[in-house]
Amino acid sequence: MQNRFLITPWPALIWTGLIFFLLTIKTGTMESVPLFGIRNIDKLVHVVLFGIFVWLWCNYFLKNGASKLIFFLIILSGIAYGAGMEFYQDHFTTREFELADIIADAAGVITGAVYFGIKNKPLWK
Repeated sequence: MQNRFLITPWPALIWTGLIFFLLTIKTGTMESVPLFGIRNIDKLVHVVLFGIFVWLWCNYFLKNGASKLIFFLIILSGIAYGAGMEFYQDHFTTREFELADIIADAAGVITGAVYFGIKNKPLWK
């Protein structure tokens, strides 16, 4: 049984705001320190953030009867949000623009969309 809260817009809105917060806070030298011995782990964080972003928005729209076109708009919106955040960081925060972060965001978007599509095949009939 699906949790009713997950098919409201609130989880997706909260997650979208959380991404904005996390990608705009000052980080210092944390990105240069490998966590658990894994270099560039921040790219994995981007993949996870944007994968969940897409899954939550798909869960809200598609489980509430939206068309399949919305699925593709969510994907495009996720990629645009990730790219936009990099430009925002570069111009309005102390963080820097990284093309690798945009690629990681896009990979997360695609991963989240594929996962949602596989887990929710009945929606595609």
